[in-house]
Amino acid sequence: MGWPARVGWALAGLGLGGCGEGAGGGSAHVGSRPAPVVIAASCTVDGVRVEVERGVEGGFGGESPCSYSGRFVSVWRDVYEERWGRVPLLESWTVRIRTPERVDGLGHSGLAWYDERLIELSQLHFELLPHELHHARQGKASTAHRGWCADFVPWELERHIQDERAQLGCDT
Repeated sequence: MGWPARVGWALAGLGLGGCGEGAGGGSAHVGSRPAPVVIAASCTVDGVRVEVERGVEGGFGGESPCSYSGRFVSVWRDVYEERWGRVPLLESWTVRIRTPERVDGLGHSGLAWYDERLIELSQLHFELLPHELHHARQGKASTAHRGWCADFVPWELERHIQDERAQLGCDT
């Protein structure tokens, strides 16, 4: 097991502990748009543009919240790409870290906005990045999560990322 997976084990409990009904990652509804937010900083970490909303915390010893968040984005991207391969289109997407636990009114802690090429994640749920990367890789057709119960959901369970079986209607 690589170091990103070990970090995943350590962090999965933190992220999953706060999840309730309807929580988790998802794709944006067609025709909707991300909520306007005040961006405190942006940076590029390992080729990925990262934005942090004002109020996002993190960083030690003078490290900025953007750099700190970018490190977690890199860890979870590595976890995803270890199994699913490189996401070459990610360099043209932005990962925005948000302050609230839920980034929309439906209770999602992560969303992929296809038209904006934007992934939004709660600062409390970096572990949902693989879910959003899967949406980014598959495009708008992945909004219904078709086929995810056969391969992606078991992988998430194996990695202790999240359990989406009930949410996605998978047989348990």
